[in-house]
Amino acid sequence: MDPQIEVRGLAAAQDGLFTLSQATDVGLRADAVRKAVQRGRFERVGSRVFRVAGVPGSWRQELRCALLSIGAPVHLARSTALAMVGLAGMSQAGVPHVVVPYGRSVRADVPGHVHRSRRLEPEDTTVIKGLPSCTPTRAVVDLWSSTEPNAWRALASELVRSRLATGADLLASIDRAGRVAGRRAMQSIALTFTPEISRLRSGAEVVMRNLIEGSDLPRPSYNHRVLDGGRLVAEIDVAYPGLKLGFEIDGFAYHSSVTAVEHDATRDAALRRRGWTVPRIPASLLERSPASVLRMMRDELSAAASRS
Repeated sequence: MDPQIEVRGLAAAQDGLFTLSQATDVGLRADAVRKAVQRGRFERVGSRVFRVAGVPGSWRQELRCALLSIGAPVHLARSTALAMVGLAGMSQAGVPHVVVPYGRSVRADVPGHVHRSRRLEPEDTTVIKGLPSCTPTRAVVDLWSSTEPNAWRALASELVRSRLATGADLLASIDRAGRVAGRRAMQSIALTFTPEISRLRSGAEVVMRNLIEGSDLPRPSYNHRVLDGGRLVAEIDVAYPGLKLGFEIDGFAYHSSVTAVEHDATRDAALRRRGWTVPRIPASLLERSPASVLRMMRDELSAAASRS
């Protein structure tokens, strides 16, 4: 087949665009592409990106051009990704925002705002209308750095109201993003859109819940209230009441004070008298080695099952 016909077929599936490397892959040499440009058959529209003459321009074509100019892995990001899913207030116009892995070199003439990320998990990427993109939740998370807190809250609220994601989805994306600026503030806001876990009292508890829900562990009761004759004995962060097994998450800021240590000891003794086993999990371990936390929980569950 004529290489130019193959290139046109390829371009038809890419909003009228193709790259120089794609052209050479099907046998159309670089000098032949240059001659076709001179004769008006192709048009140069980006860094080593060309358009078949006569194909009208569009915003979607601009997005495709930015993606092709950089080459995989690259994803639409931030307001561009949100505009692609039709989130209210996001304009389908302007220079595209894209994200690439941290440390990757990108040509200065790429037609778009290029962001870099140290952590972009597969769960935070998708394909929207045929274009690789960040998920709506990850796009919202990444916008924190350039958005006022109240405006970010409104953005997150619109995301949930539009049923593009749930509060739990947003929390999970925040956790996967790692140690990003504003993480705790975003978690606090996201919790308000998550009725099913709104009783969780700290970011560490949110991380713990997401860790458990993403594992093969049996589902526990969160912030379980232990009563004795109608009187509250304790509230346990993560509990398996049938096994009288619980887990407490110790954050350094609270649990390191003398008063807190004494309170915890009194509380733990009261639980032991009532047959409960409640190991403590440092929040630092939960963040540093979640796999170790899961192993410890499995061991404790196995031991509790043997006792019952």
